[in-house]
Amino acid sequence: MEKINLFTVLKKYIQLINGNKNKLFSLTVEEQKEILNKFPEPKDDIERSYFQYLCQMEYNGKIKVFLLNFSSIFMIGFYLIYLSIFRNIVKTENDEAVFFVNELPKNILPSSLKEKYFSIKYSNYGNKYHINFKDIKFIYNIFKRYPLSWFFIFKIIYKISIYSSEINNNNNNNISAVITYAEFSYTSSILTKYCEMYKVKHINIMHGEKLFFIRDSFFRFHEFYIWNNYYEKLFKELKAFPDQFIVEVPPSLKIEENYKIDQKIDYTYYLGAENKEELLVVYKYLKKLKNQGYIVSLRPHPRYSNISIIKSIFKNVIVEDPKLIEIEKSIMRTKNAISLYSSVLNQAYYNNINIIIDDLTNIKKYKALKSLKYIMLEKDHTLLSEIS
Repeated sequence: MEKINLFTVLKKYIQLINGNKNKLFSLTVEEQKEILNKFPEPKDDIERSYFQYLCQMEYNGKIKVFLLNFSSIFMIGFYLIYLSIFRNIVKTENDEAVFFVNELPKNILPSSLKEKYFSIKYSNYGNKYHINFKDIKFIYNIFKRYPLSWFFIFKIIYKISIYSSEINNNNNNNISAVITYAEFSYTSSILTKYCEMYKVKHINIMHGEKLFFIRDSFFRFHEFYIWNNYYEKLFKELKAFPDQFIVEVPPSLKIEENYKIDQKIDYTYYLGAENKEELLVVYKYLKKLKNQGYIVSLRPHPRYSNISIIKSIFKNVIVEDPKLIEIEKSIMRTKNAISLYSSVLNQAYYNNINIIIDDLTNIKKYKALKSLKYIMLEKDHTLLSEIS
């Protein structure tokens, strides 16, 4: 029987019911704070995860929450059958830590972690799953507290089975740390508690731009590596556990020394999850810059952008292929990086590339960025309206 990549199945299942739209701007900061203030200080990691789950469900509405919970009853049954067939553990030797890197570049890992752990295994979700009696007992204690929150329980079972496959392997009982990038996951605090059960450190790394978003609330890791003290204050406002933050800029942000490239492009626009109407506005301003004699390019988002729509609109603009041109090269070959909000602007800033914040494509979103505490508004920047 051919093995199914359950990580892919799970993503498609959640997207089918929950949708795949960016919900960052769907609630104001005031509305988000009102939701946050409903919750008392969590008494333990299980409650931290449950509060984060409830915050995330606020975006979905009662019908979607019901569908997620109802369908999760069957998903749990399916997954238990799946585990009984494909139950396995990862055979590794002498790895001190495992990093669930998935689609991230390896250089996003802080250098101090590479120095601390002499052997780090780079792993992907969806390869191995395992669960033992100790794990089941751990999950059952959570189920007793929240027996009707089936989607909450299902995702916990799934994530624990991934962690267990790495921690409880035959050849290596010396894993001392699990490294991930999952502050957005409501399973994160429970997984910290789970790691403690096996005397393993649970470490999180910052991997992209962060705004005030209750999706990222209440979480606790043993260590969370962030890019700037600014984010510590932001996460504390979101009621994350305070004593976990370590500031360190990873190599992925400091790329200037390794890329000596002529700046042949005057302006590069870095897309996020823009819809067709927004893309038409972006094209309008890039075309205007091009007509002024500048060399302009556009970089689609590797996950969120619809390439066919982009190619139909940006016929007279250089469209980068993220598979062929790595992000570091893209940044270092341009004189100006443009976006509404993106970690790319952070990378550009750290490498002395001019940053331009798009205040024209979606004026409502731009105006919301200040209340959402977007860090790049605090840095030296230019607005798109100032050059168009």
